[in-house]
Amino acid sequence: MHRVDDKGSKKRSSAKVAPPPPVPSHGGRSVAVEHPVVALLSTLEPQGNNSALEQGLSVHPKLFLHGLNFVADSLQSLSELNRLLKVKAALKHSTSSR
Repeated sequence: MHRVDDKGSKKRSSAKVAPPPPVPSHGGRSVAVEHPVVALLSTLEPQGNNSALEQGLSVHPKLFLHGLNFVADSLQSLSELNRLLKVKAALKHSTSSR
């Protein structure tokens, strides 16, 4: 028989690993748990004649608009950062060419 060293097993068991999310069962059959992002994206997929925007607004209007505002703010921040990087590069180029 092969004996496992207690110290080695303690080292392995000390690593903190999050347990998988519980899978609820309904009537004896298991239901797959979707990742929150996948669940959100699936609500935005076109179903019938509704556009993704219409579906997003019907799910939760305030949350959807908050997400749009966040995206707009992020794009504005990236645009400003890009502008500042271009200014920095232009200043660096002008000082190095002197």
